[in-house]
Amino acid sequence: MFQDPKYAPAAPLITTNAIITILTTTTIITITTTIITITTTIITITTTIITITILITITTTLPLVSRIWDVETGACNTTLEMKTSVRGVGFSYSGTMIAYTTDKMMGHNSELSIIDVREPNNVDSTPIMKTQVTPSNTKALSVLWGPLDEYVVTGHEDGSIIKWDMRTGKKIEVGKEHTKQIKDMQLSHDGMMLITASMDTTARLWDITNLEALKLYKTDRPVNSAAISPLVDTYPHVVMGGGQEAMDVTTTSSRIGKFDARFFHLVFEDEFARVKGHFGPINSIRFHPNGRGYASGGEDGYVRVHVFDDAYYQFKFDF
Repeated sequence: MFQDPKYAPAAPLITTNAIITILTTTTIITITTTIITITTTIITITTTIITITILITITTTLPLVSRIWDVETGACNTTLEMKTSVRGVGFSYSGTMIAYTTDKMMGHNSELSIIDVREPNNVDSTPIMKTQVTPSNTKALSVLWGPLDEYVVTGHEDGSIIKWDMRTGKKIEVGKEHTKQIKDMQLSHDGMMLITASMDTTARLWDITNLEALKLYKTDRPVNSAAISPLVDTYPHVVMGGGQEAMDVTTTSSRIGKFDARFFHLVFEDEFARVKGHFGPINSIRFHPNGRGYASGGEDGYVRVHVFDDAYYQFKFDF
């Protein structure tokens, strides 16, 4: 439900109910929503990726420093000095390597680099692989690993996605369907499909093996993040979040800004549900690994944790 920021709760954690409105039927699904207030200054943190396997995380902050942390102890294992800001970070499937992309600024090109976190004393000076992304391509804003850690995929400012050989740094394939910059990329649970979210108001589903565009999900607003349900075999759903530009949010209401999370059928591309709650653009959205809920983070400073009820699993499409 809409909540004016002037009346946002002071308590750090509250629970309320949000409504998913089913667009194709008169069914209404109620889900439990947990709202978490973020009190830390988040503007300086540009990228945070966590892997549970090896219990470390990497954060990139201003001024131009990246840090690798031990999630279990909270200790900073490594500090990396950067020439430009880091735009995208991704852990390998094995959890032993990190791929990151840097910005094009201050006379430096955008670069893609891979480091081995098992050698924290050498990661700053001896990347496993480093290749220049610009000027032959537009700067890379996001990065993730393909199956078996054989290649990485980057999302770019011009809407293209590029697959790179992680050993040679050479381009393998290029996919170009989006017309504006890619804001987010996420893999399916089995790692064989990729979904991209773009400022061109769409999200696209790709075959990661050949970068073939498979499906298109259309909205009427910029899409900042999109995710595929891990229960795709039984619940083939995609969730997307976004909204108008953050700089314009203060001049409009939540209804005008359209900050709902939106659910689409993965195969038929039809939107079937929306969830209200944020009063600013949704910047990040992801399904829980068990597929029974999702979390969304917004420009409003809240992380909302949603849990599906039985009606979500009972809903059927009329084909």
